[in-house]
Amino acid sequence: MRVYGKRSQGPSWVIGVIAFIVVLLLVQAYRSRSNARPLAEHFAAAPPSAATTGINLPPLPPNIAGFARTALAHLAGGEQAAALTPVAQNSAIQVTIKGLAPSEQGLHISGQIKNISTAALPISLSAFHFTDEQGTQYAASGGSSTTVAPGQSVPLDMTLPIPQPRQLTLRVELSQPPLTMVLIQDH
Repeated sequence: MRVYGKRSQGPSWVIGVIAFIVVLLLVQAYRSRSNARPLAEHFAAAPPSAATTGINLPPLPPNIAGFARTALAHLAGGEQAAALTPVAQNSAIQVTIKGLAPSEQGLHISGQIKNISTAALPISLSAFHFTDEQGTQYAASGGSSTTVAPGQSVPLDMTLPIPQPRQLTLRVELSQPPLTMVLIQDH
């Protein structure tokens, strides 16, 4: 004589499908909490005026100078390089530059900006100002903007019409004090 246990009333795969759908809905709800859009922009060059001079940066310490030479060699070879100052922050924002890479349009800069304040923060790429070794200023041509909730971050995707810069700084004027980052330096 065989003894069989009591069978379940419904197929177990139905429970698995329902659990999967619930997880997908939860992930989608979490992602949609932030309405921040990625900030992507091509920047335009403004030639230096007669009163403008190039960047006057202090000499790099020997251990950093080697890193800077390596970054310049990577860019000259068509490869991605790291920024000399990859992260800067003040009381409201944290800017992270993840990489610099040559592109058909010039120099591609990728990174992210994070709102570390307690209030929603409007962020516009018109607050990002680049300066090269000649004193040429690069500004956003369209002013892409978004609002970032506290604790949220948004990707940065910027392209400058400069093929092989020897020096490049970034000044972000979103909050006080402004952030200044040295991205490339040749000495």
